[in-house]
Amino acid sequence: MGKNLNIRGFQKALGKDYSIMVIDLERCLYRDFKNGFNVEISGIGRANRKTPLTLYLWYGYQSGSCILIKTVSNVDRTPEAIADTTETLKNYADGLLAHGYDTRERLWNLKYPENNRKAHQT
Repeated sequence: MGKNLNIRGFQKALGKDYSIMVIDLERCLYRDFKNGFNVEISGIGRANRKTPLTLYLWYGYQSGSCILIKTVSNVDRTPEAIADTTETLKNYADGLLAHGYDTRERLWNLKYPENNRKAHQT
């Protein structure tokens, strides 16, 4: 499959696990891992179909309480690249869960350990 697919073409090529959502006023592809983590695939709805994509791994579902865990930039605009990168992010999320990072607070402290140290020093 080529890079010239529209957002619905990508959704169809990637399968039933992917949906189209509006996130921050942008039509994106989205995949919920059903374990607290989800992936936002940004840039796929742009008219310029030559620009690479950005994938965001999030923990949480509601605006204001989500935490951005990882960003992968410059992903090729092919279903294969999207699927591979999404699977890599799913494996990363599964690894976090396996190591006990299963709450927003624990993930926040992992991502921002300096904030955790400051809180305990006062």
